[in-house]
Amino acid sequence: MTGQLRPHKGNERAFDNRHPVDRLALVRREKKRWEEEEERIKAIVLNQMEDAESYGGEEFIAKVSEQRRKGRLDEKLLKKAGIDVERYRAPDTIIRIIRTEQRVLEGDE
Repeated sequence: MTGQLRPHKGNERAFDNRHPVDRLALVRREKKRWEEEEERIKAIVLNQMEDAESYGGEEFIAKVSEQRRKGRLDEKLLKKAGIDVERYRAPDTIIRIIRTEQRVLEGDE
């Protein structure tokens, strides 16, 4: 069963009784599945909207807006031009990343 999460026997509350690392991995798997579904549905909605300003379902209305973001600066070109990029750089931000991986259980090898 390597690479798969073992189903937990019990009722819906059993999820709350699982180890936090196991719950984190399960939530991430479901989140990925829902994000893929969201992208698929968004493509359908945009296709059906064509140039309309809004598109309505029975319970919700979709409205599309656009945002523009400026592109990143080309550090190599700035350095070639004699500009000290580091002088203008914002301070570093530290983030903590938690990665999960499937535990190999005895008998699964």
